[in-house]
Amino acid sequence: MSKGARRVLFSSLSRLCISAALALSLFVGSGCGSAFAFDHRHTAFTDELQKYVGMSLIDYGSWKKSPENLKRYIDSLTAIGEEEYKSFSEDEKKALWLNAYNALTIYLVLKYYPVKGKKAYYPASSIRQIDGFWEDNKITIGGKTATLAQIEHNLLRRDFRDPRTHFAVVPAAVGGATIERVAFSAPGLDQWLDRKAREYLGSPRNVRVDTKSGTIYVPQLFRWFPLDFAKSVGLGRAFPPPTDDQIIVAYLRKKGGSDLRTQIDRVGKKDSEIRVIYEPFDWTLNDLCPENPDATKKAASTPALYNFPRVLSVEKK
Repeated sequence: MSKGARRVLFSSLSRLCISAALALSLFVGSGCGSAFAFDHRHTAFTDELQKYVGMSLIDYGSWKKSPENLKRYIDSLTAIGEEEYKSFSEDEKKALWLNAYNALTIYLVLKYYPVKGKKAYYPASSIRQIDGFWEDNKITIGGKTATLAQIEHNLLRRDFRDPRTHFAVVPAAVGGATIERVAFSAPGLDQWLDRKAREYLGSPRNVRVDTKSGTIYVPQLFRWFPLDFAKSVGLGRAFPPPTDDQIIVAYLRKKGGSDLRTQIDRVGKKDSEIRVIYEPFDWTLNDLCPENPDATKKAASTPALYNFPRVLSVEKK
């Protein structure tokens, strides 16, 4: 081959390599086609939930035998860099932290399972038997290091200010939100959280209305965080300031679904006149296990109002 032909061939190959490199950089940089981009569908977590969740309970006994995939999913969260995290949308961040809280909680329960504590004021299998469960276990995602307590109170409650997250974070307890068989993701997240709120408020295990006495029974959750619910019902800056009971009644009326609203209307009193009783929170471990019949019995007696299928998001109907 002559020198001139070699120069032409070399020049052509160089242009081809440069073009390929530019195309690859655009493909990777687009954020939608990169093989290394974070999976906002949280498919790996969904796959594990599908294996070990039933009746809104978790089969910790079986999951403990194979925790590797859950650990890999958690590792994928910790691999998210600070700049990458900044590029996420608000709903992507919210779904991320909801899943992080639930996945890390499950992983820690597996570490201590079976839980057998001796504190008389909690069920023997409760995570309240584990000292420092929320305060001592940390995870770093997108440059943010947080314990379970900080995920719930600093990130979800303070930064997102969405009271519906109370019904989506699962504190491994029957009295808390129910676990789903699919991970949260950004598409349809707003409608999904609305459903989770209606599910929680619509369960007679959580909210009961005694129309004769004009009394509503709710979990301690509402005594712990009454101000979280005020803004969403227009009472954030009300004057004179509403009582905690008024905030909770207004929230139940607005967010609890038509059946609950009908029951509250039948009381025949103003919100300020309705009595609210805050019942003890049920810390029974949400364990789908023959050795823990209490949790299974409670779950079976109050089936979930919404049965989420195996999908990666919940779209608005």
